[in-house]
Amino acid sequence: MLKIILSLILFSDYLMKKIFLLFLILFFQQAVRSQCTVSSSNGYDVNIMLNPIEIVPSTNNCKWGYNFNVKIEYSIIFSGGSPPHSLYTLQAEVNCGSFTNLFFDLPNSGGVGTITTTSNPWNTASDCATATPASLNCNIVDIQISGPGITTQAIDCPITPLPIELISFTADLIDDEYTRIIWQTGSELNNDYFTIERSRDAHNWEELIEIDGAGNSSQLLNYTTQDLSPYDGLSYYRLKQTDFNGQNSYSAIKAINKVEKGISKVTVYPNPTENLIFIKGDHDEISIIKIYNVFGQDISRFNIINSEIDHKSIDLSKLSKGLYILKTKTNIIKVYRK
Repeated sequence: MLKIILSLILFSDYLMKKIFLLFLILFFQQAVRSQCTVSSSNGYDVNIMLNPIEIVPSTNNCKWGYNFNVKIEYSIIFSGGSPPHSLYTLQAEVNCGSFTNLFFDLPNSGGVGTITTTSNPWNTASDCATATPASLNCNIVDIQISGPGITTQAIDCPITPLPIELISFTADLIDDEYTRIIWQTGSELNNDYFTIERSRDAHNWEELIEIDGAGNSSQLLNYTTQDLSPYDGLSYYRLKQTDFNGQNSYSAIKAINKVEKGISKVTVYPNPTENLIFIKGDHDEISIIKIYNVFGQDISRFNIINSEIDHKSIDLSKLSKGLYILKTKTNIIKVYRK
Protein backbone atom coordinates (compact mmCIF):
# COMPACT_ATOMS: atom_id res chain seq x y z
CA MET A 1 0.00 0.00 0.00
CA LEU A 2 2.84 2.40 0.87
CA LYS A 3 4.47 1.72 -2.50
CA ILE A 4 1.19 2.47 -4.26
CA ILE A 5 0.79 5.73 -2.33
CA LEU A 6 4.38 6.76 -3.10
CA SER A 7 3.89 5.85 -6.76
CA LEU A 8 0.72 7.96 -6.87
CA ILE A 9 2.53 10.90 -5.25
CA LEU A 10 5.44 10.66 -7.68
CA PHE A 11 3.10 10.30 -10.64
CA SER A 12 1.05 13.26 -9.40
CA ASP A 13 4.20 15.37 -9.08
CA TYR A 14 5.34 14.28 -12.54
CA LEU A 15 1.90 15.06 -13.98
CA MET A 16 1.81 18.51 -12.36
CA LYS A 17 5.24 19.31 -13.81
CA LYS A 18 4.08 18.19 -17.25
CA ILE A 19 0.90 20.26 -16.97
CA PHE A 20 2.92 23.30 -15.84
CA LEU A 21 5.37 22.84 -18.72
CA LEU A 22 2.49 22.53 -21.19
CA PHE A 23 0.96 25.67 -19.69
CA LEU A 24 4.21 27.55 -20.20
CA ILE A 25 4.47 26.38 -23.80
CA LEU A 26 0.90 27.41 -24.58
CA PHE A 27 1.35 30.65 -22.68
CA PHE A 28 4.51 31.64 -24.51
CA GLN A 29 3.08 30.70 -27.89
CA GLN A 30 0.87 33.78 -27.54
CA ALA A 31 3.80 36.07 -26.76
CA VAL A 32 5.00 36.60 -30.30
CA ARG A 33 6.28 39.41 -32.45
CA SER A 34 7.40 40.13 -35.98
CA GLN A 35 10.41 42.42 -36.29
CA CYS A 36 12.16 43.47 -39.53
CA THR A 37 14.49 46.23 -40.67
CA VAL A 38 14.67 47.71 -44.18
CA SER A 39 17.71 49.82 -45.11
CA SER A 40 17.57 52.65 -47.64
CA SER A 41 20.26 53.91 -49.98
CA ASN A 42 19.74 57.36 -48.39
CA GLY A 43 21.33 56.30 -45.09
CA TYR A 44 18.26 55.63 -42.93
CA ASP A 45 16.62 52.40 -41.72
CA VAL A 46 12.96 51.54 -41.22
CA ASN A 47 12.48 49.35 -38.14
CA ILE A 48 9.11 47.57 -38.21
CA MET A 49 7.69 45.70 -35.21
CA LEU A 50 4.31 43.93 -35.54
CA ASN A 51 2.49 41.95 -32.87
CA PRO A 52 -0.89 40.23 -33.49
CA ILE A 53 -2.68 40.75 -30.17
CA GLU A 54 -6.34 39.90 -30.71
CA ILE A 55 -8.85 38.17 -32.97
CA VAL A 56 -11.79 40.50 -33.68
CA PRO A 57 -14.83 38.33 -34.57
CA SER A 58 -18.01 39.67 -36.14
CA THR A 59 -20.05 37.97 -33.41
CA ASN A 60 -19.61 36.28 -30.04
CA ASN A 61 -22.26 33.69 -30.85
CA CYS A 62 -20.97 31.56 -33.70
CA LYS A 63 -22.68 28.20 -33.86
CA TRP A 64 -22.22 28.07 -37.65
CA GLY A 65 -19.05 30.18 -37.94
CA TYR A 66 -18.03 33.82 -38.06
CA ASN A 67 -16.12 36.48 -39.98
CA PHE A 68 -13.04 37.88 -38.26
CA ASN A 69 -10.12 40.27 -38.47
CA VAL A 70 -6.86 40.52 -36.55
CA LYS A 71 -5.88 43.44 -34.30
CA ILE A 72 -2.18 44.18 -34.60
CA GLU A 73 0.11 46.31 -32.45
CA TYR A 74 2.74 48.15 -34.49
CA SER A 75 5.87 50.21 -33.94
CA ILE A 76 7.53 51.82 -36.98
CA ILE A 77 10.72 53.75 -36.27
CA PHE A 78 13.05 55.60 -38.66
CA SER A 79 16.68 55.52 -37.55
CA GLY A 80 19.99 56.64 -39.00
CA GLY A 81 20.73 59.72 -41.07
CA SER A 82 18.26 61.82 -43.09
CA PRO A 83 14.98 59.99 -42.33
CA PRO A 84 12.09 61.07 -44.60
CA HIS A 85 8.84 62.67 -43.48
CA SER A 86 7.00 59.77 -45.08
CA LEU A 87 7.44 56.58 -47.06
CA TYR A 88 5.58 56.05 -50.34
CA THR A 89 4.06 52.66 -49.46
CA LEU A 90 3.86 50.65 -46.24
CA GLN A 91 1.29 47.86 -45.98
CA ALA A 92 1.21 44.24 -44.93
CA GLU A 93 -0.70 40.97 -44.98
CA VAL A 94 -1.08 38.51 -42.12
CA ASN A 95 -1.77 34.83 -42.74
CA CYS A 96 -3.71 32.81 -40.16
CA GLY A 97 -3.29 29.17 -41.16
CA SER A 98 -5.55 28.58 -44.15
CA PHE A 99 -6.84 32.16 -43.92
CA THR A 100 -4.42 34.14 -46.08
CA ASN A 101 -3.90 37.74 -47.15
CA LEU A 102 -5.59 39.58 -44.27
CA PHE A 103 -4.61 43.04 -45.46
CA PHE A 104 -3.81 46.17 -43.44
CA ASP A 105 -2.24 49.58 -44.12
CA LEU A 106 0.50 50.98 -41.89
CA PRO A 107 1.22 54.71 -41.41
CA ASN A 108 3.79 55.87 -43.96
CA SER A 109 5.15 58.46 -41.51
CA GLY A 110 5.81 55.84 -38.81
CA GLY A 111 4.59 55.79 -35.24
CA VAL A 112 3.25 53.48 -32.56
CA GLY A 113 -0.31 52.20 -32.22
CA THR A 114 -2.76 49.46 -33.16
CA ILE A 115 -4.52 48.64 -36.41
CA THR A 116 -7.05 46.02 -37.50
CA THR A 117 -7.04 44.06 -40.76
CA THR A 118 -9.88 44.64 -43.23
CA SER A 119 -10.25 41.35 -45.14
CA ASN A 120 -12.89 39.79 -42.84
CA PRO A 121 -12.59 36.08 -43.91
CA TRP A 122 -15.17 33.46 -42.90
CA ASN A 123 -14.21 30.81 -40.33
CA THR A 124 -16.53 27.78 -40.12
CA ALA A 125 -15.42 26.96 -36.55
CA SER A 126 -17.42 27.85 -33.43
CA ASP A 127 -14.53 29.29 -31.42
CA CYS A 128 -15.27 33.00 -31.90
CA ALA A 129 -15.34 33.64 -28.13
CA THR A 130 -11.96 32.00 -27.48
CA ALA A 131 -9.95 32.39 -30.70
CA THR A 132 -6.52 34.02 -30.39
CA PRO A 133 -3.81 34.84 -32.96
CA ALA A 134 -1.90 31.81 -31.65
CA SER A 135 -4.86 29.41 -31.90
CA LEU A 136 -5.55 30.52 -35.48
CA ASN A 137 -1.83 30.29 -36.32
CA CYS A 138 -1.52 33.92 -37.43
CA ASN A 139 1.87 34.88 -38.91
CA ILE A 140 3.09 38.10 -40.50
CA VAL A 141 4.43 36.89 -43.82
CA ASP A 142 4.65 39.81 -46.21
CA ILE A 143 5.30 43.56 -45.99
CA GLN A 144 5.11 45.85 -49.02
CA ILE A 145 7.37 48.89 -48.74
CA SER A 146 8.78 51.69 -50.89
CA GLY A 147 10.12 55.15 -50.15
CA PRO A 148 12.99 57.57 -50.68
CA GLY A 149 16.01 55.35 -51.32
CA ILE A 150 13.89 52.17 -50.97
CA THR A 151 12.76 50.48 -54.18
CA THR A 152 9.33 48.83 -54.16
CA GLN A 153 9.76 45.43 -52.56
CA ALA A 154 8.06 42.67 -50.56
CA ILE A 155 9.84 41.30 -47.50
CA ASP A 156 9.08 38.26 -45.36
CA CYS A 157 8.77 39.09 -41.68
CA PRO A 158 8.00 35.88 -39.75
CA ILE A 159 6.56 35.71 -36.25
CA THR A 160 8.95 34.63 -33.51
CA PRO A 161 8.23 33.83 -29.84
CA LEU A 162 9.06 36.55 -27.33
CA PRO A 163 11.01 35.70 -24.17
CA ILE A 164 8.56 37.83 -22.16
CA GLU A 165 4.91 38.74 -22.47
CA LEU A 166 5.01 42.50 -21.90
CA ILE A 167 1.58 43.60 -20.66
CA SER A 168 2.40 47.31 -20.38
CA PHE A 169 5.29 49.79 -20.42
CA THR A 170 4.73 53.42 -19.40
CA ALA A 171 6.86 56.49 -18.75
CA ASP A 172 5.19 59.45 -17.00
CA LEU A 173 6.55 62.83 -15.94
CA ILE A 174 5.79 63.43 -12.24
CA ASP A 175 5.50 67.03 -10.93
CA ASP A 176 7.51 68.17 -13.99
CA GLU A 177 10.58 66.89 -12.14
CA TYR A 178 11.28 63.19 -12.70
CA THR A 179 10.12 60.30 -14.88
CA ARG A 180 8.37 57.31 -13.33
CA ILE A 181 8.81 54.17 -15.45
CA ILE A 182 6.53 51.18 -14.87
CA TRP A 183 6.18 47.89 -16.74
CA GLN A 184 4.34 44.64 -16.19
CA THR A 185 5.02 41.17 -17.56
CA GLY A 186 2.48 38.37 -17.87
CA SER A 187 5.16 35.71 -18.24
CA GLU A 188 8.94 35.41 -18.54
CA LEU A 189 11.11 32.68 -20.05
CA ASN A 190 14.91 32.62 -19.44
CA ASN A 191 14.77 36.36 -18.75
CA ASP A 192 18.07 37.55 -17.28
CA TYR A 193 17.61 41.32 -16.88
CA PHE A 194 15.96 44.51 -18.13
CA THR A 195 17.69 47.72 -19.19
CA ILE A 196 15.96 51.11 -19.32
CA GLU A 197 17.43 53.13 -22.19
CA ARG A 198 17.01 56.88 -22.74
CA SER A 199 17.45 59.12 -25.78
CA ARG A 200 17.09 62.74 -26.83
CA ASP A 201 16.17 61.90 -30.42
CA ALA A 202 14.89 58.27 -30.40
CA HIS A 203 17.97 57.28 -32.44
CA ASN A 204 20.99 57.50 -30.12
CA TRP A 205 20.43 55.63 -26.85
CA GLU A 206 22.15 55.52 -23.46
CA GLU A 207 21.70 52.97 -20.68
CA LEU A 208 19.90 54.44 -17.67
CA ILE A 209 19.51 51.53 -15.26
CA GLU A 210 19.66 47.72 -15.23
CA ILE A 211 17.14 45.60 -13.27
CA ASP A 212 17.14 41.84 -12.77
CA GLY A 213 14.42 39.80 -14.47
CA ALA A 214 12.55 36.88 -12.90
CA GLY A 215 14.19 34.17 -15.00
CA ASN A 216 11.09 32.03 -15.53
CA SER A 217 7.63 33.08 -14.40
CA SER A 218 4.01 32.44 -15.35
CA GLN A 219 2.44 35.13 -13.15
CA LEU A 220 1.93 38.88 -13.39
CA LEU A 221 5.03 40.76 -12.25
CA ASN A 222 5.34 44.52 -11.76
CA TYR A 223 8.52 46.56 -12.13
CA THR A 224 9.18 50.24 -11.49
CA THR A 225 12.11 52.65 -11.56
CA GLN A 226 12.77 56.39 -11.94
CA ASP A 227 14.78 58.80 -14.03
CA LEU A 228 15.50 61.60 -11.55
CA SER A 229 17.00 63.94 -14.15
CA PRO A 230 15.21 63.69 -17.52
CA TYR A 231 16.33 66.02 -20.28
CA ASP A 232 14.75 69.44 -20.56
CA GLY A 233 12.26 69.06 -23.40
CA LEU A 234 11.78 65.61 -24.88
CA SER A 235 13.10 62.40 -23.36
CA TYR A 236 12.47 59.05 -25.06
CA TYR A 237 12.49 55.75 -23.17
CA ARG A 238 12.46 52.11 -24.18
CA LEU A 239 12.76 48.80 -22.36
CA LYS A 240 15.47 46.36 -23.41
CA GLN A 241 15.12 42.72 -22.30
CA THR A 242 18.10 40.35 -22.30
CA ASP A 243 18.00 36.53 -22.13
CA PHE A 244 20.50 34.35 -20.24
CA ASN A 245 22.02 33.55 -23.65
CA GLY A 246 22.58 37.25 -24.42
CA GLN A 247 19.78 37.70 -26.96
CA ASN A 248 17.58 40.75 -26.46
CA SER A 249 14.37 42.43 -27.54
CA TYR A 250 12.90 45.93 -27.21
CA SER A 251 9.60 47.49 -26.22
CA ALA A 252 7.84 50.29 -28.04
CA ILE A 253 9.23 53.79 -27.39
CA LYS A 254 7.62 56.19 -24.89
CA ALA A 255 8.18 59.95 -24.72
CA ILE A 256 7.85 62.58 -21.99
CA ASN A 257 8.26 66.36 -22.15
CA LYS A 258 9.87 68.30 -19.31
CA VAL A 259 9.27 72.05 -19.53
CA GLU A 260 12.20 74.23 -18.55
CA LYS A 261 11.66 76.33 -15.44
CA GLY A 262 10.89 80.03 -15.74
CA ILE A 263 9.82 80.08 -19.39
CA SER A 264 6.67 81.78 -20.60
CA LYS A 265 3.42 79.82 -20.82
CA VAL A 266 1.47 78.93 -23.93
CA THR A 267 -2.13 77.69 -23.90
CA VAL A 268 -3.20 74.99 -26.37
CA TYR A 269 -6.82 73.86 -26.55
CA PRO A 270 -8.77 71.65 -27.03
CA ASN A 271 -6.31 68.92 -26.24
CA PRO A 272 -7.01 66.15 -27.27
CA THR A 273 -8.50 67.44 -30.48
CA GLU A 274 -10.10 65.94 -33.57
CA ASN A 275 -9.00 68.59 -36.07
CA LEU A 276 -8.45 72.16 -34.86
CA ILE A 277 -6.24 73.41 -32.05
CA PHE A 278 -6.05 76.98 -30.79
CA ILE A 279 -2.79 78.44 -29.48
CA LYS A 280 -2.64 81.51 -27.24
CA GLY A 281 0.47 83.23 -26.00
CA ASP A 282 2.85 86.10 -26.41
CA HIS A 283 3.26 87.15 -30.08
CA ASP A 284 7.03 86.59 -30.03
CA GLU A 285 6.57 83.22 -28.31
CA ILE A 286 4.18 81.82 -30.95
CA SER A 287 5.63 83.57 -33.99
CA ILE A 288 7.16 80.26 -35.12
CA ILE A 289 5.40 76.97 -34.47
CA LYS A 290 6.73 73.50 -35.27
CA ILE A 291 5.12 70.06 -34.88
CA TYR A 292 7.09 66.83 -34.41
CA ASN A 293 6.06 63.19 -34.17
CA VAL A 294 7.18 61.08 -31.19
CA PHE A 295 10.40 60.16 -33.00
CA GLY A 296 11.51 63.79 -33.20
CA GLN A 297 10.82 64.17 -36.93
CA ASP A 298 9.59 67.58 -38.11
CA ILE A 299 6.15 67.06 -39.67
CA SER A 300 5.06 70.71 -39.74
CA ARG A 301 2.78 70.27 -42.73
CA PHE A 302 -0.23 71.80 -41.00
CA ASN A 303 -2.39 74.71 -42.06
CA ILE A 304 -2.52 77.87 -39.95
CA ILE A 305 -6.03 79.12 -40.74
CA ASN A 306 -6.07 82.09 -38.36
CA SER A 307 -3.14 84.15 -37.14
CA GLU A 308 -3.51 87.08 -34.77
CA ILE A 309 -1.08 88.82 -32.43
CA ASP A 310 -1.61 86.41 -29.55
CA HIS A 311 -3.82 83.74 -31.06
CA LYS A 312 -3.39 81.11 -33.79
CA SER A 313 -5.62 78.31 -35.11
CA ILE A 314 -4.10 75.20 -36.68
CA ASP A 315 -5.79 72.41 -38.65
CA LEU A 316 -4.36 68.95 -37.78
CA SER A 317 -6.87 66.94 -39.81
CA LYS A 318 -4.22 65.69 -42.24
CA LEU A 319 -2.19 64.07 -39.46
CA SER A 320 -2.74 60.51 -38.25
CA LYS A 321 -4.27 59.90 -34.85
CA GLY A 322 -1.77 59.87 -31.99
CA LEU A 323 0.67 61.95 -29.95
CA TYR A 324 2.52 64.97 -31.40
CA ILE A 325 4.88 67.55 -29.96
CA LEU A 326 4.11 71.23 -30.60
CA LYS A 327 7.08 73.55 -30.17
CA THR A 328 6.99 77.32 -29.89
CA LYS A 329 9.96 79.57 -29.18
CA THR A 330 10.58 78.27 -25.63
CA ASN A 331 7.71 75.86 -24.97
CA ILE A 332 7.23 72.20 -25.83
CA ILE A 333 3.67 70.85 -25.50
CA LYS A 334 2.16 67.39 -26.03
CA VAL A 335 -0.79 67.46 -28.43
CA TYR A 336 -3.10 64.46 -28.96
CA ARG A 337 -5.14 64.02 -32.12
CA LYS A 338 -8.03 61.65 -31.43
